[in-house]
Amino acid sequence: MATPPPAAERDRGRRVVVTGAAAAERDTLTRTIAQLGHDAAGAAPGDDLWSALAGDPPDVVVLDGGAAPAEAAAALRSMLPAEVPVLVIVDAGAEAAIEAALRSGADDFAVRPVAPEALAMRLEVMGRVARLQDALRHSQARLHAMATTDELTGLPNPRTFRRRLRDALAHMRRFGIPVACALVVCDDHDAIVAQHGHAVGNHVVRELGRLLVANLRDTDLLCREGGGRFVLGLVGAQAEGARVVADRLRQLARIALFRLGDAEVMVTLSVGVAVAGAGARTDAEALRGAAEDALDRARATGPDGLFVLEAEGGEA
Repeated sequence: MATPPPAAERDRGRRVVVTGAAAAERDTLTRTIAQLGHDAAGAAPGDDLWSALAGDPPDVVVLDGGAAPAEAAAALRSMLPAEVPVLVIVDAGAEAAIEAALRSGADDFAVRPVAPEALAMRLEVMGRVARLQDALRHSQARLHAMATTDELTGLPNPRTFRRRLRDALAHMRRFGIPVACALVVCDDHDAIVAQHGHAVGNHVVRELGRLLVANLRDTDLLCREGGGRFVLGLVGAQAEGARVVADRLRQLARIALFRLGDAEVMVTLSVGVAVAGAGARTDAEALRGAAEDALDRARATGPDGLFVLEAEGGEA
């Protein structure tokens, strides 16, 4: 196994912006940091600094704090994303100024005059902290995705869908907007898995998810409940509009050919739709239950069925 490079080597090549009012000090710091192997650029406060910070944020900003490091650090922090660390350079013996600068947004400090070895160490520590912060952000994003999305399709999971459907119904009651809930089931999913295996079954489910996303509006809701079963929330859809949407999805699935390896399969969809009219008091659970009833009636006569009913129970 190859030995990983030392931390100082891993932290070379970081993008560092050096700023401060004193041009001579700024230039010296920029040259020193460049000699340490980093991509260093000096920028005077004002327009030059704004230009240097435009686009992708730097990995580190080094600030020559001058006579008022706290004020300089506060001004700089207001221009930067929270995740970009700030290293402030302060005068020796200025403990109060150091504390004030750290309270004002600086993440670390070095004492002037800064030896190259000390500056390298500070940048290495900041790189280590940045890596830990990146790992934490990625972990948080992964946990959020696991809690809110379906792993196979990347669609919202049922818990997220129910929350969004409740929000849509609350909006409906406030503004008099109808909402429809549709259950969409791949009639052939179990047979595909039995004949071709789970890999092909999963491929068909993923492709059906893409087909649904491509043919729904951005305002519509969609989730996968499991297997080949999806749930839609059609915001603003009356019964006839929901019927048209459901029928179009059935037709598109009917003509699609799903391929994976040597397997080629075609499918049909059965759809049950329940519509909550603008004046309805239906909650999300009741509307979802009505859609389940509609699906049972759609499948009663065989696959590739469609049935639409009002949430209160009458056929639409």
